[in-house]
This record gives sequence, structure tokens and C-alpha cells, in this order.
Amino acid sequence: MFLFLQEKIAKQKANEQRLEEDKKNLRANLDDAENRVTRGELARRSLEGELQRLKLALNDKETENQVLADRVESLQRQIQDLEAKTQSLQLTIDRLSLSLAKSEEVESETKGKV
Repeated sequence: MFLFLQEKIAKQKANEQRLEEDKKNLRANLDDAENRVTRGELARRSLEGELQRLKLALNDKETENQVLADRVESLQRQIQDLEAKTQSLQLTIDRLSLSLAKSEEVESETKGKV
């Protein structure tokens, strides 16, 4: 009976050691998991911050694009106005050239008569 009790005690001590070892392993696994969660959370926060920065940058670019599009539209209107003025001035030049040519012809005829 004494041997039986010693054997039983030895088995229980072995079982206790195994349980302690399992407990240590589980605790280490838990610590590792908590560390991974923490790293994951930090990475998530970092990515969220980067996302916000990129959204702001995108918004700035969209605003800049709209300003540039408005400027292009304004410059195109100015070009159209200047082209219209150029045509008008070209017509005036053509009329003045024709008038000058007629005046020179009349002057030449008048000199020829004198």
C-alpha cells in the first residue's frame, strides 16, 4: 500500500509538473498573442492615419484640379475674345488698306490730270 501511495504521489507530481509546464506554455502563448494584437492595433492605427493623410492629399489635389480647370476655362474664353478682336482688327486693316489703295489711285489719277 505504501508503494501504491508513493506511486500515486509520483504520478500526481508528474501530472502537476506537466500541468505547470502547460500553464507556462499557455501563458507564453497568451503573451505572444497579446503582443501580436498590440502590433496589429498599432499597425491599424498607423494605416488609419496614413489613410486620413492620403484623403486630405486627395482632397487638396481635387481642389487644385478644379482651380486649374477653372483657370483653363477662363483662359480659353480670353483666347476666344482675343481671336474675335484679332478678326475685327484684321477687317479694319483690310478696309483701311483698301481705302488707302483707292486714295492712292485717286491721287495718282489727279496728278495725271494736272
